[in-house]
Amino acid sequence: MSILAFYPLVSVYSNLNGAVLYAYGKTRIFLILTLFLTPLSIIVTYLLISNGSLGFNLGAAGLSIKSIFFEFITVIWILFLNTRFLKIN
Repeated sequence: MSILAFYPLVSVYSNLNGAVLYAYGKTRIFLILTLFLTPLSIIVTYLLISNGSLGFNLGAAGLSIKSIFFEFITVIWILFLNTRFLKIN
């Protein structure tokens, strides 16, 4: 639970950045982002949760780490694209 305490903070930035993209009709970015990150997310989920020879056997903690990490990567990527699109530093 302590790992997921960071999720609302990251989620707020995600919602704000997403609203900018939706307002300007740049929704194709979400498609590209999803096509790239979803297969990678499935692989990382298996590696973190699984107790097989390749897994780290982290269970729920592994899933929460994966969720926070991928949400953070998504927010950073969309924030970068928004700053370029809006021409701000």
